[in-house]
Amino acid sequence: MSKTASHRVPAADIVLGAMFLLITGLYGLLMFNDRVPLLGLILLGLLWLGYALLQGRVTRATPMDLPILGLLALLPISLVITVDQGLTLPNLYSLLLAIPLYYVIVNAIRKPRRLPLAVFAVVGLALATTLLGLVGTDWKSGAFSFLAPFYQRLPNLLALLPGEPAGGGINANTLGGALAFFIPFLLSLAWDGGGFKRMFLGEKMHPNGLNLLYKLTLLIALLIVSATLLLTQSRAAYIGAAVGVLLLAVWKDRRFLWILPVLLIGGVLAWRLLA
Repeated sequence: MSKTASHRVPAADIVLGAMFLLITGLYGLLMFNDRVPLLGLILLGLLWLGYALLQGRVTRATPMDLPILGLLALLPISLVITVDQGLTLPNLYSLLLAIPLYYVIVNAIRKPRRLPLAVFAVVGLALATTLLGLVGTDWKSGAFSFLAPFYQRLPNLLALLPGEPAGGGINANTLGGALAFFIPFLLSLAWDGGGFKRMFLGEKMHPNGLNLLYKLTLLIALLIVSATLLLTQSRAAYIGAAVGVLLLAVWKDRRFLWILPVLLIGGVLAWRLLA
């Protein structure tokens, strides 16, 4: 590696870290205001351009590149056919932030020893987002009456702030869109086939105990995030999380393909019941 290239790697890592912090901040603004400032998206694009110039490529190739391009191509169609842009735009903004976050993670862990740091950073982000949602969402009763007692016990601390951001709290659909990204991710970490233990814990003392602690942490985080997603009663977020989990399951084992017809029928029935 040349002397110039040796200096580019740390600079690129700083840019990736700045993008991670910026995306986190924009997610927070999205939860408050149901929109992302145009200036924030422009700054994110400029940072990505800087990273591409430093690395000589836009990103590392991944198996998800083509599906992500397909999702981006469908965004204009979603805006055209939607009956309520007020509900659709927050989900689109959430997708526009989730995609660069995915690529930030992919490019940040190009060296195996960085994987644990990336894992704990995203798990921490998932729990922080969930905690903020639990104490700051404008919870409203919906189709699931059995959730009403939970709503009554959850405080809306953000509504106590001057100005009542986002109309008195975070929109439940916005929170659902943010959480839907984390569920397949956390599940994929827990369902690693022992890869984390073999790669990072094999030479440590008590690797079985450390691996158990790692998996318990992931499962607790997954349970908390999933329960909060259920509270949002966001059908779009439910579908997004379910599709992500299904794709993960099929990727792990093609035998899960037989679930597709069952899920399709069940999804249609559930949609009609909730409509």
